[in-house]
Amino acid sequence: MMNQFSYRFGQPEHTAHIRTEPADFKVQEMIRVQPDGEGEHVWMNIRKQGMNTQFLAKRLAKWAGVPEKQVSYAGLKDRHAVTEQWFSVQMPGRETPDVELLNDEEVIVLSAQRHSQKLRSAVLAANRFELRLRNVSDVASVEQRWHSIVQGVPNYFGEQRFGINGGNIAKAERMFAGQRVKRPLQSIYISSVRSLMFNEIVSRRLDQGIFDRLIPGDIMMLSGSNSTFEQKGEDDLVDRLNSGDIQLTAPLWGEGRDPLVADYAELVAEVTSKHPTLIEGLKSVRARLAFRPIQLKPESCSINAEGNDIVVGFVLPSGSFATSILRELVDYKDISGEALHAHSD
Repeated sequence: MMNQFSYRFGQPEHTAHIRTEPADFKVQEMIRVQPDGEGEHVWMNIRKQGMNTQFLAKRLAKWAGVPEKQVSYAGLKDRHAVTEQWFSVQMPGRETPDVELLNDEEVIVLSAQRHSQKLRSAVLAANRFELRLRNVSDVASVEQRWHSIVQGVPNYFGEQRFGINGGNIAKAERMFAGQRVKRPLQSIYISSVRSLMFNEIVSRRLDQGIFDRLIPGDIMMLSGSNSTFEQKGEDDLVDRLNSGDIQLTAPLWGEGRDPLVADYAELVAEVTSKHPTLIEGLKSVRARLAFRPIQLKPESCSINAEGNDIVVGFVLPSGSFATSILRELVDYKDISGEALHAHSD
């Protein structure tokens, strides 16, 4: 499905394998606050492999003797990876069970401390990745391309957002047509539709040569926040954009603010007009308008060649996808056979 979206630096010519084994895909959550040592919530930093986030959450509930709803986490992490992830378990008025009982070949508890509040998604600031690409077809060329990638790539939602073979979009259409769907799946399908619109708008900006240029009506976002404002011809915006103080955005379609205007509105309409059924469906569920930066710029970047392998390291803000970096770097094959879930929604 992702092949329909444009590349910033052209479609990669060279190939590589990813996730041949779990240790090839390492992810570490970076949180904004640290537990203070007191309270009814036990915050746990856990290194895991061979299980996804939900499976480990169930295991933690059983260990603590509490309902699953009392276990919280900030983001979803994949099974076929080595991940360091934070959880919190609500245990009011109870001693913390022995964390050593959780440790085995798949799970290691790195820390466990009390805190006054449960873990929320907003606590997750970023994810640190260390990814090994195996059987790289041209190591030198991929290393050279990396220097372009670190300048920033399209902030696409990855293929895992759309389900197997992009099937979530068809499921959303059936849901909007009246098919009954369980509540957790409803939000997944709605998110898939909004993600599709976003990706198509970003792709269209690339095609029109305005990926990194201001256009009339652009909605800007202050870097490091969700605060947005409309571009109205301010003289200093180009300098602020180039310095990274502000970012260009595309909408996650919904209702809730003044209508979009000028060239920006026309750009969005070019995409939404292709999907009238999906747009009517989003209106029916009263999706709320939001905005997302269109460019993803990795930080703390590194690259090392080891024979025919390349190891890349980088940090991405929460909610972004490592596959958005990889798809610009190489034409990769996921050996694990799973859609990547390396993000922090």
